[in-house]
Amino acid sequence: MNRTQRFSRSIFSGYACTFVVAACSFASIYLSLHFLSVPQFGLWALVFQINGYLLLTDFGMSNAVGRFLMDWKDQRPSKQYGETFIAGLLILFFQAAILFSLSIGVVFWAPGLLKIPHELIPSFRFLVFGQALISAVFFPFRVFSFALVAYGRFDWINTGAAMGQLASLGAFAWGLKHGWNLPSYLFGSLMDAISTTLVIIVANHRLHLFPKAKEMIRPGWDYLFMIFRYGRDMFLILFGNRILFASQAIILARFAGLEAVAAWAVGSKMFFFCRDFSNQIAQASGPLLIEIYAKGNFILASKKLQDLALLSGSFATVLGSSLILGNRSFVSLWTKGLIQWETPSDVVLAFILMITCLFAALCHVTGMTKDLTIIRWVGLKESLLFLLFACFLVRLLGIFGMVLAHFSAACLISVPFLFSSVQKFNQRHNSAIRIAPSAFIRWALVLFSSYFLSSIFTQKLNFQFLSIAFVLLMCLFVFLLAPLHWEIVRPFFKSRLHLLPKSFQRLF
Repeated sequence: MNRTQRFSRSIFSGYACTFVVAACSFASIYLSLHFLSVPQFGLWALVFQINGYLLLTDFGMSNAVGRFLMDWKDQRPSKQYGETFIAGLLILFFQAAILFSLSIGVVFWAPGLLKIPHELIPSFRFLVFGQALISAVFFPFRVFSFALVAYGRFDWINTGAAMGQLASLGAFAWGLKHGWNLPSYLFGSLMDAISTTLVIIVANHRLHLFPKAKEMIRPGWDYLFMIFRYGRDMFLILFGNRILFASQAIILARFAGLEAVAAWAVGSKMFFFCRDFSNQIAQASGPLLIEIYAKGNFILASKKLQDLALLSGSFATVLGSSLILGNRSFVSLWTKGLIQWETPSDVVLAFILMITCLFAALCHVTGMTKDLTIIRWVGLKESLLFLLFACFLVRLLGIFGMVLAHFSAACLISVPFLFSSVQKFNQRHNSAIRIAPSAFIRWALVLFSSYFLSSIFTQKLNFQFLSIAFVLLMCLFVFLLAPLHWEIVRPFFKSRLHLLPKSFQRLF
């Protein structure tokens, strides 16, 4: 399977998986608010984010092992491939033990720190312990996902994730129907882990990714330390991102209560859906860009990276505009007015979405060169700055203050890093990766225009006015964003011009 086929399969399966995950997530929240109280739902959202922190015991090894497997996958049978695979498996067993040990400490000290209501403390401890146990048991199986990432087979990974979400939703609904209440979440999580793991193992078997007998070799300490050094940098990156995207519930629980946690879990759901949806392109492009770069074609890699960044920025702008226009009405309709959400928070989230997508695209310059000496501190600096701002702003402005803290930290840390890293890559490889300032101006104009349309047409839930606003927004997309991508799509369009009728060929 060539690069184009792998990329296409990864993109389309990624979009399908994102829709499935979003639909299951929306359905699970609807069921939660129907069968459980708002504080109980907020408690699970808090436990889910705490488990995300416990998963940081991965220490960046997932990305490290996957990246080293990429170097040897085209030289099989290779002892280095088997050595890397076995090293990843041994590391994951060790990390699973650490994860479970840390969860025991969290069970005892977290309730007082997070001000959990006394009547919910037993449920909190049970959920944290149960979720950590499930994560630890299935932790070593992640090595099979590393092999799929190395070969760029995200289609199988996305299929596994989608199957896991469907199984989780079914188990969760079954548990609620039979009166299990909060333990239904753990039953759903268990079925998710089992389904996902089975799909990943089947994929490795069908694609012959398991190390062959002559590839099996016990990894040496030098090789393990080399993986650990690369993983250490990835851990710092992931740790920063985890604080940025997985500490909101913890901060809100501390300073605003479980009701605010529930409101954030519902109101931000569309933002995370848009983020995952737009990042599919950057995620699928990573192995392909690394493959082009590893073969010494630096100019082509630079050109593809520039196109990727431009496409990611525009795509994030389109999704962010839709978020501004429709999220408030969607939350009100979805929860039947039980939870209210304000549009100004969506405006700031749309700008965060654009910065996040650009970062996901342009950070491939570090993945191609394996130089993580600078980027490893970016996420950590940004997360610490976010915590500093959030602890102050959440007290004053609630959820909007937390969103504003995230945006401020991103503007002060991530944006300058993007410019400096691209400049260094250009100097190192004599390339010309550049995004014109007019692109940023157009993206900002679209977002502010969507807020203007929202203030006019969507103050009340009226589908006729909402449809008019979306039509006007689509016209704005064509007028402002289409010219940015003409140079990218023109070669593709010209090569297929002969397929059009003669009259259209003369027109174009």
